[in-house]
Amino acid sequence: MGLSAEFARPEWMIMTVLPIPPLAVRPSIQMDGSSTGEDDLTHKLFAIIKTNADVYRCAQDGTPAHLIQQHEQLLQYHVATYMDNDIAGQPPAAHKNGRPVSGQFG
Repeated sequence: MGLSAEFARPEWMIMTVLPIPPLAVRPSIQMDGSSTGEDDLTHKLFAIIKTNADVYRCAQDGTPAHLIQQHEQLLQYHVATYMDNDIAGQPPAAHKNGRPVSGQFG
C-alpha cells in the first residue's frame, strides 16, 4: 500500500473508540409544534448501541455462531453508515419512512 512502517502501523488503523459529537451539535428537533425528536446522528448512535448490546448478549447466551455473525455484520453496517452514508455498493441507511439518514459524522 506504500505506507511507512514507522508512521502507519496497521494496528493504529483499528478504531477502538467511536467519536460521539456532543449534544450541542446534535440537538433535539421540534416536531408538530409540541413534540420533540432526535436528529439523525442520535438515531444512528442508538442503533449502534442497541446492536452492540445484541452482539454481546448473543455471545454471552451461547447463541449459534452464524447468528452472532449476522449481528456483527449489522453492527459493521451501522458504524459504516454512521461515518459515511454514501458508500459505493452499500445501501444507504434510511428511516422507516424510506427517507435517507442525513448528517453523518464523517
